[in-house]
Amino acid sequence: MKTGYAKVAGQLSSWFTRLGHEVDVITEGRGCHRIGKIALLDKTGRSMFKGNYDIVQVIGPTPLFSEQCVKYAKKENLPVVYHISAFAGLSSYYHLPGSGVIDSLYKKLNLYRRIRDVDLVVYNTHDFAEYCASFYDGPFEVIPDGVDAHHFNGHSERYGIKGNMILFVGQLRRYKGLPYLIMAIKRLRDAGADVVLDIVGGGPDRERILSLIAKVDLQNAVFLHGELADEELDQIYEQSRAFVLPSIQGESFGIVLLEAAAHGVPVIASDLPGVREPSLG
Repeated sequence: MKTGYAKVAGQLSSWFTRLGHEVDVITEGRGCHRIGKIALLDKTGRSMFKGNYDIVQVIGPTPLFSEQCVKYAKKENLPVVYHISAFAGLSSYYHLPGSGVIDSLYKKLNLYRRIRDVDLVVYNTHDFAEYCASFYDGPFEVIPDGVDAHHFNGHSERYGIKGNMILFVGQLRRYKGLPYLIMAIKRLRDAGADVVLDIVGGGPDRERILSLIAKVDLQNAVFLHGELADEELDQIYEQSRAFVLPSIQGESFGIVLLEAAAHGVPVIASDLPGVREPSLG
């Protein structure tokens, strides 16, 4: 199962290729490496900007990798489109001591300065564009993320499937709000409802989620599947009665909402900026 960034990059690459464009991608293991939590361009990645490209699209922000891409692209006078598809920083993802201070320094000394050099910023939703207006006042477009209609042909006919399976798909991180969903499942079961919860995805909050499941004695009702291949995930979507995204912060769009809807699964999502538009669309 790919992350949201990987899905967006993969889909854009596929669609541009279908339209006859040549696409080259810098990603971890090809032009990019990590030092701890930080992704950086390597020698291969830096040299790729010397290629004969018409445009560079950055999908981020990934501190400090995204800003390095902007720097080297502009050094070669290449037009840059910066697709801001997540809240900037590390604190929402890793919850490390001092991460809030690190985030503040990253934004002020890196992101906010480098974003002035781009030619166009793309946001997923109007809500998110309004949020980012506090640090960027240049040209922008609002272009929602999408899913591949060819992949989902026929799935939408399953809308309203009966059953007792509630589904969550995403990274296991604190901002996803999974404890609230687990406790909601407990309340439903305590009230006599025969519901179960499938959680698909991996991440640093796995052990905390497992501990909570054991604490409230839901081992036979809440199941962690880890990361699944697309074919396995399709099967789980089609067996689910409802999809829930219980995030408490940090969502700029939520492409899983579109995937669930494309499978014909009713969607329940938090009332957050960036989540409202794909949920209503």
